[in-house]
Amino acid sequence: MTRVRVANDTFGELLPEDTFTGAGEKALGLYLPRDGAQVTGLVDFVGATAIPDLLQWELYWSPVGADSWEFLVADTKPVVNGTLARLDLSLLPTGSYDFRLRLVRTNYTYNDFVVRNVQVTQPTPTPIPLTPPQ
Repeated sequence: MTRVRVANDTFGELLPEDTFTGAGEKALGLYLPRDGAQVTGLVDFVGATAIPDLLQWELYWSPVGADSWEFLVADTKPVVNGTLARLDLSLLPTGSYDFRLRLVRTNYTYNDFVVRNVQVTQPTPTPIPLTPPQ
C-alpha cells in the first residue's frame, strides 16, 4: 500500500506519564491505537521510544495476521509518551490491520511492539439536508 500518508511530521505534545501505565512509568511501546480498536480517518499513533541507545524507531503496517510488514515512517528522535505519527487511515481499504513499532538500538538489535486487529472503517459521510422545492 503506497497511498497511506503521514498527515504531518510534527510531534504532538507529551502526555502525562501515568496516562497509559497508571503508575508514572515510562513503558516502551505503542499505546494507541489499542488492540481491536475501530478507527477511521486521521489516527494518532502514540507511544514511547526513549531508550538510551536508540538508533531509530520505525512504524510498519500489515493486513491482520499476514506478517507482511510495510514501512510507514521512522525517526531518530526519542519520544516519551507522545505522538509518533498522525496517519490518514482513510486511504487504506476497509479491513483489519496490525501495526508494529520497532525500536532499533545502535548495536542493531531491536524490540518490536505490535498492536493487532485494528479495524479500519471508512468515515460516515455527513448527510446534506435537502431543501424542499419552492
